[in-house]
Amino acid sequence: MSKKLPFLSLVIETETIGDSLRARTAGDFVRLEDGYTHYELSGPVDAQVVVLVHGFSAPYFIWEPTFKAIAQAGFRVLRYDLYGRGFSDRPRLRYEIDLFRRQLRQLLDALNLSQPLALIAFSMGATIALSFIDKYPKRVRKLALIGPAGARAINYLRLLKTHISSRANTVKYIKEYLEPYQVQMRYRGFKRALVSTISNGMLGDFSGLYRRVGEQKRPVQLIWGCQDSTITFEDIQIIQESMPDVEFHPFTDGGHLTHFEKPEAVNPILIKFLNNGSE
Repeated sequence: MSKKLPFLSLVIETETIGDSLRARTAGDFVRLEDGYTHYELSGPVDAQVVVLVHGFSAPYFIWEPTFKAIAQAGFRVLRYDLYGRGFSDRPRLRYEIDLFRRQLRQLLDALNLSQPLALIAFSMGATIALSFIDKYPKRVRKLALIGPAGARAINYLRLLKTHISSRANTVKYIKEYLEPYQVQMRYRGFKRALVSTISNGMLGDFSGLYRRVGEQKRPVQLIWGCQDSTITFEDIQIIQESMPDVEFHPFTDGGHLTHFEKPEAVNPILIKFLNNGSE
């Protein structure tokens, strides 16, 4: 597998995630069945809950502008690192859909977030969100998908090329994306988690989940950058066919990281969607 993923040769794991790291790291940690999960929860305690689910490899910093804006809009917002990413543990397990769905459920239960909530999911996070809804439909009142994966199988190298884009030579991109991304690469288990995630089908075809969730009555929003080379227009068409009532917002000059690179345009759309129908 590593020969097929040359990016992994750049990963040099020299440190271990443990109590010392958790003590000096911003955010909070909670011990779940499969290990510690790193998370941040902000906003009014009695407000509507919004949960942000990140994608294949970039951890919860990818939600920085989204997290701040939604909290400032008056929602209670939760973001967290998937197992194997960021500062969450890297358990020696199969990194498959059941693991990620279990992590989300146990995190919500541990934080006593039992009321129906809104999920905002990016890229591979969409399949996790859909799987969670498929199993616990009453726990989710709204769903927003940003550059969602899973309509068809996607190629890992194409996904990587999207992230390491032409913008990588700009100071802003290096400071805001590449530098925080690379921090997680020094902790043992990151490489193993990515390989296991691919081997266990997390970048595969989850079109059946889209169809089943699309049959449920729930507001769904879809945000997509037209320049996205990972999630193509063909993928978006499959999602629209599976979710015929979806509220679609294409961004002509947006790529796969539209919400991160253009928060001033994306955040108002997300907040309006979250507020629609609220008392």
